[in-house]
Amino acid sequence: MRAITAEAGVNLASVNYYFRSKDNLIAEVLCRAIRPLNKQRLALLQQEIDVYQPAPVLLPKILNALLRPCLEISFDSSRQNVFQLLGRSLSEEGNFIEEVIEKEWEPMLGVFMTSLQQSIPDVSQEDIY
Repeated sequence: MRAITAEAGVNLASVNYYFRSKDNLIAEVLCRAIRPLNKQRLALLQQEIDVYQPAPVLLPKILNALLRPCLEISFDSSRQNVFQLLGRSLSEEGNFIEEVIEKEWEPMLGVFMTSLQQSIPDVSQEDIY
């Protein structure tokens, strides 16, 4: 926390006041990074839905909307640190990352699951997930 606050040029007490813990601070950093990514994913999917409706969107188009924004970001050096933090957070013990996933991933994934189920109706929801 001291290194983070020193780099940000803020008082440690103010970070503790607003975020209450290092885990909460990391969770907020991750949420702020994931939101634009998920917004882009959902916009790409909606474009495909608009093109294909009332028919289901083709599976490759759905996967493109889900994965392309991640691949594009992976080449953006200004955002790599945040996604390294996400990867590290997913691999460590603790439940704060579950809150981030529940808050940011599950709502977006629900929209994609609907399109995936329509696109490949013979595959179970469990297998799609």
